[in-house]
Amino acid sequence: MNIKKLAISMNVLLLIMCAGFFISHGLPKSWILWTSTSVWFLAPIVNLSYIYKK
Repeated sequence: MNIKKLAISMNVLLLIMCAGFFISHGLPKSWILWTSTSVWFLAPIVNLSYIYKK
């Protein structure tokens, strides 16, 4: 399997897991959880944009 396809699929999985967190738990009440979920959402987007740019 191509490493690029593996990286893309893992980043998409992270985005799905982030959406699943909000669906199952609702909106976080703690600022630490907000920070964690924002990093959890932004990191795969940055990775995917970098992969598609190359």
